[in-house]
Amino acid sequence: MLIGKTALVTGSTSGIGQGIAEALATVIRARRQAGYADARKMLEAAPWPRDVDPFAGVLAHDIRQDA
Repeated sequence: MLIGKTALVTGSTSGIGQGIAEALATVIRARRQAGYADARKMLEAAPWPRDVDPFAGVLAHDIRQDA
């Protein structure tokens, strides 16, 4: 897995180097768009104005699809 890793793509502006850079850019763009969509969904749902037990300590809002 590449989670938490950094990729350095070297090479020409064509061929294999360009192909790798374009593939990584596509994956990064998709992850960014998914994160942005999740953030917008949470902002629209705005669960934070609800009454909360003052002794609860921490209140977590889960935005996972399966939650």
